[in-house]
Amino acid sequence: MLPERLAGHARVAVRPTSPLTAAWGSPPIALRCGVALPAALTPAAGLTVVNGVAWFAEPVGSATPSRFTEVGREAYVELTVPARYTPAATILVPISNALARAIPARSGGRI
Repeated sequence: MLPERLAGHARVAVRPTSPLTAAWGSPPIALRCGVALPAALTPAAGLTVVNGVAWFAEPVGSATPSRFTEVGREAYVELTVPARYTPAATILVPISNALARAIPARSGGRI
């Protein structure tokens, strides 16, 4: 389901090993499935939609944005992108495509 390469970087081992996590490159682009909705997500928050997958973006540290949480599917997915990987679209497009194939959308456009 997930790509073996992301933004030109190979998938790397994640410890502890889990089918709910993945990473690419160094520093790692990290993906976690089954996370909670971000506390900063409000009804007025803007979302970025990439190939039918809605992402809530928020900064971590000095990078803006660097944490993306997918919010419109049956399982929430968090993607942390270190500042050196820009633009984020090169990362969000293949991940969005994989999520769209693997995780059903919530009914009625719910978050």
